[in-house]
Amino acid sequence: MVEEKEISLDLSKILQTLNKHRTAISLLILLGIFYLSFSIRLATVNQPYLLAADPHFWYRMTKYIAEDNIPKYDPLRLHPEYGKFNPGFFPYAAAYSYKVVHFFTGIDFYRFLFWFPAFVAALSVFPAFWIGKELYSNKAGLFAAFFIGLTPSFLSRSMAGFFDTDCMVILFSLLTVALFLSAYNRVDANNLKKKSPIILSILAGLSLSVFFFTWG
Repeated sequence: MVEEKEISLDLSKILQTLNKHRTAISLLILLGIFYLSFSIRLATVNQPYLLAADPHFWYRMTKYIAEDNIPKYDPLRLHPEYGKFNPGFFPYAAAYSYKVVHFFTGIDFYRFLFWFPAFVAALSVFPAFWIGKELYSNKAGLFAAFFIGLTPSFLSRSMAGFFDTDCMVILFSLLTVALFLSAYNRVDANNLKKKSPIILSILAGLSLSVFFFTWG
């Protein structure tokens, strides 16, 4: 009986400790999900070529920007008139990210294109967690992050070397929803001048713009 009481007290103390630090524990689990999501996507990081046809188009667009050699017209599209160079946000984000990373690491441009989609796609677990947390709880957020990070349909379009817009489209669509929900949940009918929902709404609009200019 004494041992049973001691075990019961120990379990109670453990549960109290876990409950006290649940935010920190949730953060650690979320970081673990991010690491797992990123690591799985790196399975193809050493492939010699980009994984599909479209990534080679984006490779060309990004290379123009990274080399500060942006043409007015794209000579490889819509021959013989050629198409205006209007690639959207994605290659600009990749090109300037490359410049920053290359400055610190010296990474090769072509090899960077393998890492970029894997890392950006793995970041999607954070707004997914935020959405679940805003709707229900930390637990719901962790489940949402896990499924977004590891769902096969998303994995197949964001593996290392699948240099296409999907990674950023998913990230910013989730971020837009997360910011909107966060703004909505903080609206105070008695204080419509409250700053936090206004700021979050503006950020949601900016995120939606990035989504549009990435995919549109």
